[in-house]
Amino acid sequence: FNMPRLGPAVAPPDVRPGMSVRLSIECRGLANRDTLSYSDPVCVVLGVQPNGSRFEIGRTETIQNCLNPRFTKPIETKFYFEEIQKLQFVVYDIDNASADLSKQDLLGNFETTLSTIVGSRGSCLTSPLSGRGGADEKKYGNIKILAEEIPSNADDEIKLRICGKRIPTKDWIGKGDHYLLIKRIRADGVLETVHKTEVVSGTSNPVWAPFTLKVGNVCMGKLDQKIVFEFMDENTVSADSLMGEVRVSVNELLGATKTFRVQKAHDSGSRGPDKDLGEMTVTSAEIYHPPTFMDYLAGGCEVTVAVAIDFTGSNGNPSSPDSLHYRRPSGWNHYQAAIISVGEILEKYSSTKMFNAYGFGAMMPNGQVSHCFALNGNPANPGVAGVQGILDGYARTISSVTGRGAGGQRMLGWCVGVGGCCVSFDRRGALGGRAAADSEFPAGARALPLAAAHPPG
Repeated sequence: FNMPRLGPAVAPPDVRPGMSVRLSIECRGLANRDTLSYSDPVCVVLGVQPNGSRFEIGRTETIQNCLNPRFTKPIETKFYFEEIQKLQFVVYDIDNASADLSKQDLLGNFETTLSTIVGSRGSCLTSPLSGRGGADEKKYGNIKILAEEIPSNADDEIKLRICGKRIPTKDWIGKGDHYLLIKRIRADGVLETVHKTEVVSGTSNPVWAPFTLKVGNVCMGKLDQKIVFEFMDENTVSADSLMGEVRVSVNELLGATKTFRVQKAHDSGSRGPDKDLGEMTVTSAEIYHPPTFMDYLAGGCEVTVAVAIDFTGSNGNPSSPDSLHYRRPSGWNHYQAAIISVGEILEKYSSTKMFNAYGFGAMMPNGQVSHCFALNGNPANPGVAGVQGILDGYARTISSVTGRGAGGQRMLGWCVGVGGCCVSFDRRGALGGRAAADSEFPAGARALPLAAAHPPG
């Protein structure tokens, strides 16, 4: 097994219909590669193409000093029933900030197919990890992968206001320091924390600030699926205490009953008589559907587009074939190709088909260097007609100005602040979309959004 290098590899574009799935990963009994502490594991998930090449699908968070990690960051991917989708799960011990995985310690890896995971009992697969000596659970530990379908309503949100009443504490003095842990019940019965509230101190009747949860995170879109509210008491010298829990579905949170009795936790092991552990009151609960781009378009949203082109000297001399601004005898250069590929898409969403087109980082014919100028030469009305107008303005400008300076990303801030630019083309001939900081703008300029959308009226 050869450890892949971490890089900007991207999965090939996919337009086939498929089912979105979420992979939850945990490991047990990992090898310890650190001397004075435990390993700091992360799991990188790679897709394996038919020719053997690999691309990164995603990775979990890094957990410090843990040989039995249960990663909270899931991996999302597409599942196609009729295809063999090979996956590789590689676990590393992260010892430094290097992006090169070969400089990290390999803890183990596991290769399988997505259909094998989905087709396992409960769509949950457990297997030994492999190392240089092959699969060996005692030496490398094991990995557990749970696959769950992501529903269409996963992006819906539930907004909640929660308060407690008569919540007990184990403190000798005071009324406790309470917070909530909200957990979803996975398909394999494991509780997974999805949200933690702030701590409310000095009261047995805590009132927490409003918070918002994604429906896909708390119940995978199943509104009748129970979720768990754990009432915690924070301790300074020992582990925090679990005082009780409420198990309730999203539909119950939205229902007429707004007060729920706090019960003993299912795994508390207590067999004594039930005590009064207080109540949870839902003072406000509502489902919110965040509008999608399609929703905006269907509602009559109009999209205004502005562009800026990098003419800085870092692009090279336009008369040199090595320059991205090279004026080719036939065909488009890198900038023209980028303008066409991006502009033709954005043009379809503009009712006026007029683009404000700017350039930056160039010496003008009068000898002055400008960091924001209109391609059509009219700063009062910099609009050009469609993609062809941008191309025409670019062709005129590149033959009449001289590139000056470097750091096009910094100079982009001037166009963002002065011209309200939404889209930029940098020295790589690529689409840019970074919002510059206020400190990068000339006096009096301010940061503007990198997109402008104006509803009718």
